[in-house]
Amino acid sequence: MHMRTVISYVSRYEDYFRAVMEQKLRLSSEAAIRGHKKRLAQAEKRLVELDRLFIRIYEDNVAGRITDEKFSMMSKTYEDEQAQLKEEIQTL
Repeated sequence: MHMRTVISYVSRYEDYFRAVMEQKLRLSSEAAIRGHKKRLAQAEKRLVELDRLFIRIYEDNVAGRITDEKFSMMSKTYEDEQAQLKEEIQTL
């Protein structure tokens, strides 16, 4: 009974129904795009920050402020995050 009522409504007011559904879809798409753009900006900013951090730990390693072992561990972590961010940026 409910399905018949819905089908009847959609049939009688098809243009209105279509316009409302298109508007909802458009708003949903726009919100998703805004979210993706925001995340893209964050990922790009973090990628630049990781470059600076990598330079800093390299300089600290050369100056003897951190051990080679610590440098290797930190650089591996930064490189992994950079690879992940580059993938995410490409996807976004």
